[in-house]
Amino acid sequence: MAIDCQLVAAPKIAPVDTISSTPILPQEDYPTGWLGYQIEFKDGSWWTLKKALSHVKYQQSNPPFEARQVFECVCTKDPNNYHTGVREAVVKVKYQ
Repeated sequence: MAIDCQLVAAPKIAPVDTISSTPILPQEDYPTGWLGYQIEFKDGSWWTLKKALSHVKYQQSNPPFEARQVFECVCTKDPNNYHTGVREAVVKVKYQ
């Protein structure tokens, strides 16, 4: 099941070498992935990505190219009390 969400602060993604299909080592102004970012879901809740549970996995053999990573996240705001008693969750971030 996919849930629509809006990223509160868009990360800068490190560029990928198009010949070897490997990421170029991140520079200081490129955070690695989505770790530490906050996501606001349509239900009004805000979640912070706290811990990477997997490495970034790239799919670059067939278009559309994409990457994905799994994170542990913590609920930082729940104004509608939809997640009462749930403070942590696991989320898979997939981007193209």
